[in-house]
Amino acid sequence: MTDQEDAARRERKARRKADREANELERRESRELEAAQRKEDRERYERERKESAERYERERKKEHERHAQERRDQE
Repeated sequence: MTDQEDAARRERKARRKADREANELERRESRELEAAQRKEDRERYERERKESAERYERERKKEHERHAQERRDQE
């Protein structure tokens, strides 16, 4: 193999290695972004669930108070 062919082979090998490393970095960043998005989605879901439960409880208490007031008014 001539020096020129050997240099071309080393260049191709180095390019393939750089491409693999770039692809792995891209995959890792993508996984990290997806994980961050899932975490954000979970936090939003939990926050909305908690707010919904609090609204439900407030409405339930209001309804209970309204019924109690109606009973008192009837007496």
